[in-house]
Amino acid sequence: MTLYRAVPIVADGRVIGAVVASRSTFSILQDLYAVRLGILRIFVTAVVVAVLVSIFFSTTIIKPLRQLRLDARVVLDRHNRLRGHFKGSKRLDEIGELSRALERIMRRLDSHVTAIETFASDVSHELKNPLASIRTANDMLAEVSEPADRKRFARMINQEVARMEKMLSGMREISRIDAQLVREERAKVAIGELLAKIVDGFQLREGSRVAFDVSVPDEPLLVDASEDRLLQVFENVLDNAAGFSPPGGTVQIRVSAVDGKVVTRIADQGPGIPEPHMHRIFDRFFTYRRAASRHDSAGHTGLGLAIVKVIVEGYGGSIAVTNAEPGTVFEIRLPRAL
Repeated sequence: MTLYRAVPIVADGRVIGAVVASRSTFSILQDLYAVRLGILRIFVTAVVVAVLVSIFFSTTIIKPLRQLRLDARVVLDRHNRLRGHFKGSKRLDEIGELSRALERIMRRLDSHVTAIETFASDVSHELKNPLASIRTANDMLAEVSEPADRKRFARMINQEVARMEKMLSGMREISRIDAQLVREERAKVAIGELLAKIVDGFQLREGSRVAFDVSVPDEPLLVDASEDRLLQVFENVLDNAAGFSPPGGTVQIRVSAVDGKVVTRIADQGPGIPEPHMHRIFDRFFTYRRAASRHDSAGHTGLGLAIVKVIVEGYGGSIAVTNAEPGTVFEIRLPRAL
C-alpha cells in the first residue's frame, strides 16, 4: 500500500499549485514482522526452557520421589510386617537427605523389631525351666504324704516363683529403660564421688573378704546423666567383680578422662571369662558362674549386665570387657560433661 498526502500552495489568495508526498507501508510491515518474529522466538524459547525444566524436574525430583513411594509400598507386606527397606541415595540435595534419613529410621526400626522378637523368644525360653520345675514339684506334692517331703516341694515351688518374679521384674526394667532415659531428668554427676559412695557400701557388705582400691583424679569428672541410673550401672558391675573375686582379692577401680570421655576401669582377680562366652556376656538371660565365685547361677537372672549395656549406650557411651592376668576388666566410657 502507498499513502499519499497533498498540501495546496496558496499565493495572493489563489491556489497556484500543490505539494504531493507519497510513502509505501513496506517499511512499517517490515518492523511489524520483526516484532512478530521476536515474540515468536521468545515463545519458542520459553517452550523449550519449560520442556527442559520439566525434564530436569522429572529426572532429579519426580523420579526419586516416585522411587521413595515405591519403596514405601513394599516396606510392609499385606500382614503389616516389615519386609522391605528404603534404598539410601547418594544425592547431596534434600531428597538424598530424606532418603538416607528414612533408610536409617527403617534400619533402626527393623533392629528394634528384631530385638523385641528375640526378647520375646528369650523370655518364653527362660520361663519354661521354672514353670517345668513348678509343675513337677506340684505333681510330686500331690503324691507324697511325708511332711518333710511336702515342705521340700513347697519350698521348691516358692523358690521358682520367686525366681520368676525376679526375672519378670528385670524384664520389665530392661524394656522400659529406653523410654525412661529420654524422659528422666539429668544432672551433672561426679563419677569419683559416686564411686566413693558405692564402694563404701560394698566394703561394708564384703568386709575383709574383698578389698576395693579406688583411684580417681583430683579434678571432678562430670557426666550428664541420672544418678540413679549410674548407680545401677556401677553397682551391677561392682557386684559382678566382687562376686567373682576370691577371698583376699582386690577389686581395682580406675577413673580417667580420655578423648572427651570419662573412662572407668573395674578389674577383679577372679578366674576370668572363657573365650567362648566372651561375646555373650552382655546378652539377656546369659549367666555363667564358676566354682571360684561366691555366687551360683541359680540366684541370677542374667539381666544385670544387659541392663548396664542398655543404660550406658542410652547415654551415648560404651562398655567392653576383656580378660586380664588374673581376672576380668570392665571398661565403661561415658561422654564427659563440661
